[in-house]
Amino acid sequence: MISIIVVTYNRKYLLTKCLESLLTQNINSAYEIIVIDNGSCDKTTSFIKNNFLNRIKFIPLHRRTNLRTCKNLGINNCRGKIIAFTDDDCRPSQDWLKNLENTLKNYDFIGGAVKLGNKINFPWWWQPSLNWLIGLQDEVNHKLLPLGSNVAYRDYVLKPVREMPIRGRFSPLIAKYSQYGEDIDRAAKALENNFKMGFSKKAVVFHAISQSKLRIASLLKRSYREGYFLAKINRKYKTICQNFLILIINPIRFLVTFQLTFLFKTILSFGYFTGLLTR
Repeated sequence: MISIIVVTYNRKYLLTKCLESLLTQNINSAYEIIVIDNGSCDKTTSFIKNNFLNRIKFIPLHRRTNLRTCKNLGINNCRGKIIAFTDDDCRPSQDWLKNLENTLKNYDFIGGAVKLGNKINFPWWWQPSLNWLIGLQDEVNHKLLPLGSNVAYRDYVLKPVREMPIRGRFSPLIAKYSQYGEDIDRAAKALENNFKMGFSKKAVVFHAISQSKLRIASLLKRSYREGYFLAKINRKYKTICQNFLILIINPIRFLVTFQLTFLFKTILSFGYFTGLLTR
């Protein structure tokens, strides 16, 4: 049995495309789809009940919470020995599950490629190295960990990494920021527990990107928020030192190379220390 977990919030039309892709997967193995509605206010609950309820396991939340809690709720309610994640604005390819399952025979957890799923106009200054800022990724390695939109774990991997405590008082701000970095932290903790990570080039997910996400202001906000949330779940000495060095070195690297990714990673580290110093 394979379990697929999808967290949704106010995206019922994009969610429809996601679920239609998941329900028509080309695979012989049994699988289940678990959708957690994180307190949507666009009538997602009634929409799901009227269109998909008999084909998926649906868990509606009446109040919005953080992404970590939603995914753990899905994990705790799944039956699969393989647990896969994708996002409500993604459309998995038809052989997505089959390719994840085949590749997982040799690994404990794997990621797959996340490609652009709609037509958008990139600004003239856009550089491919910025794709991480909008949730696109062509490969996975120890520096580019799997994105939450295309990753699968064997169930035993998630047991020691399931609980990722958030430091400080819970607030709506943390709930909002938890969409940034939560998936990266889960994969990093799996590696810390000596689980073997792989990558499937054939397990492709197509991500619908809003044009508004390409604005400078949006990219700066996203970088800052990822760093801020990272500070709430990871305050290890090594991580603190790494972000301190990034604050010093990356502005220089940006001035020398004009690679914008160094600028945004500097903002991420600034957000990290802001989160570190606030409750």
